Amino acid sequence: MDCLVALLVSRVPRNDRAYAVTLSTGLAPDRGQARLPPMLVEFPNVKQEGGANRRRWFQGDGLELIVWYGTAGTPQGFQICYIGQDRQERALTWRSGRGFTHAQVDGGDSRPDKNMTPILVKDGAVPWAFVRGEFERRSVGLEPGLRELVLGAFQGRGT
Repeated sequence: MDCLVALLVSRVPRNDRAYAVTLSTGLAPDRGQARLPPMLVEFPNVKQEGGANRRRWFQGDGLELIVWYGTAGTPQGFQICYIGQDRQERALTWRSGRGFTHAQVDGGDSRPDKNMTPILVKDGAVPWAFVRGEFERRSVGLEPGLRELVLGAFQGRGT
């Protein structure tokens, strides 16, 4: 998945970068092709932004979950990055008090001579049942509070 891979890998401590590349790309740098675990697994040692609140990052095969925490340590939002049924990467973001936004990931690499940073661009209708189903399937091992936060946000919008 391209969903902010360059950003993530650059923010992982040097001794964990091979692990981050493996999780981000599904390729083990020293072992050739590898598959990500189907369940969401937390990245260790995610670098935190200076002055920003804490974040946690999870990834499984075809799905990422980033959770942002407020100063009191309570979740303030999350982002689910997923591969849609059309094989395009998308991001569904939820913020407390604001609700959901949906975007497609523009990988920034449409030209072979010019690679740019991936960005999020507005996208159309959310495939709610598909995204919820993928999350439910891959989040069984998440701590109950996190899983309930995401599923509760889905429930709150009527899915």
